[in-house]
Amino acid sequence: MMSVSEYALDVDKSVSEILNLCKKLELSISNEDDMLSDDDIIILDNELASIQPSEESTEELEELEELEDIEESYEEQIKEENKAKKKKTAKPTNKNDFKEKRKEMYKHKEKLKSNILKVAHHGSKSSSIQQFLEMVKPEIALIGVGEKNTFGHPNGEVLERLNELRL
Repeated sequence: MMSVSEYALDVDKSVSEILNLCKKLELSISNEDDMLSDDDIIILDNELASIQPSEESTEELEELEELEDIEESYEEQIKEENKAKKKKTAKPTNKNDFKEKRKEMYKHKEKLKSNILKVAHHGSKSSSIQQFLEMVKPEIALIGVGEKNTFGHPNGEVLERLNELRL
C-alpha cells in the first residue's frame, strides 16, 4: 500500500493526473493522502501502461518492428529462391514433354550395362522407357508386384517393351 502522492512520484506522474485516473477508473480515492491498495495499484499500473508505454516497452516495440522487418526481408528472399528453384525443376506439362525430358536425361549419360534389371515402380506405365532399356541391355528383368493388385501393375506397355527385348 502507498499514498496517491507516493504512487505519483513512483510512476513519474502528477498527483492530479493520478487522481483524475482514479476518478475515471471509479476507484474510491479523492485526495493525495488517500492510501492505494495493492489492487488499486495494479489497476492504475495497467491503465498507465495502456495509455503510455514505458521507455522500455517503446524500445522493445522498436526492436520487435526491426526484427519483423528482417523476418519479412528473409521470407521474401526465401520466396524468390523457391521461385528460382521451381523454374529450374518445372515439371513437364504433358505426357510428350515428360517423355522428352526422360529421353534427354539418358542422352548424355555413359552407357549403362547390367545383366539384371529390377523394373522400377512395379512396372508402372512410366517405368523403363525404351531408350533406357536399350542402354542397359539386361538379360533378365524382374518386376516386384502383388497378384491382382488394384493398380493394374505391371503396365501392358512396359511388358511389351520388355518382350520386344526378349526379357
